Amino acid sequence: MPRRSLCLLLFLVFLASCKKDSNVPGEGSTACIPFDTEQIVIDQLIEKYTYLFAGANPLIADPALDPLISYLGDATFVGLGESTHGTKEFYQLKDKIFRRLVQEKDFKAIIFEIPWGNAMVVNDFVTEGLGSVDAAVDQTFYWTYDTQEVRDLAQWIFE
Repeated sequence: MPRRSLCLLLFLVFLASCKKDSNVPGEGSTACIPFDTEQIVIDQLIEKYTYLFAGANPLIADPALDPLISYLGDATFVGLGESTHGTKEFYQLKDKIFRRLVQEKDFKAIIFEIPWGNAMVVNDFVTEGLGSVDAAVDQTFYWTYDTQEVRDLAQWIFE
């Protein structure tokens, strides 16, 4: 069983087996805390599979990303999502990871969830220099991509 599946399995077991938190008032409380033995496993997993990044800025090198880049390097596709739309640091970190994949693992493309015609405008900018980064990003249809971070990434791809 792959390690990431094992981590997910252990996390699901924790979710299914927790004790009521006596510090939370109310009979119908859904709050729970892990049993001591489960907390030990959780702490070990966090220690083993958690990396502290130097920051999200794509212009600052970060050796803490090395294990992730190494792991992703043989992939054909890599999906980079975010837990909230429009959060600067998520977009910067995706930019940082994408740049490393391009530079070190010869990745060639990035895909955004935007309508085809709008995506072609961005594509024409980054591949042929047609228009400007602002004009390309401004028309992407979704506010989540109309950010300076996406502009910075598109400009880097063009250069």
